[in-house]
Amino acid sequence: MINLVFGSAYKNSSNPSIYLFISQIFFFYNFFNVDLLIAYSKQKFTLYYAVAMLLSYFLFAFLLIPHYSYSGAAVAKLFAIIFGSLILSYIIRLLKIKVFFISWEMIVACF
Repeated sequence: MINLVFGSAYKNSSNPSIYLFISQIFFFYNFFNVDLLIAYSKQKFTLYYAVAMLLSYFLFAFLLIPHYSYSGAAVAKLFAIIFGSLILSYIIRLLKIKVFFISWEMIVACF
């Protein structure tokens, strides 16, 4: 797609773009969980999540950018966001917050 829009001069940016697009899936999941923690008055856990994700990004970036340049930066962001998703899922489970994305009541209500 990048080749079609910007031309062959930008073809090297296609892989980092794919990694960043994939990271958005996890990022939106994290937004939902952060809002859920705020709704349950557990804001301090969002700080733990943010610090863990920031430190993991620094670690991954430190390891990957010297070897892989801008692709390493995109992969570092992807890994950090996936790590943040795992941290948030653990926190939600630790706090015993029930999260139901789809329930039978929702399915029946559609009909």
